[in-house]
Amino acid sequence: MECSYCSKPIKQGTGIMYVFRTGAIKYYCSGRCYKNSIVIKRKINKKLVAHRSKTKAV
Repeated sequence: MECSYCSKPIKQGTGIMYVFRTGAIKYYCSGRCYKNSIVIKRKINKKLVAHRSKTKAV
């Protein structure tokens, strides 16, 4: 399973599952991803996130 916002893998038994009234289900790895997606309604730039995950942190 992966996060619906940042596409990171989610370990089983962790994270947040959000169910819409329509029956659609979204999974989030952290409160940050949940807040950005549902509360603040931000759209993610997939290219930027993919680039950040590939670069090595200093």
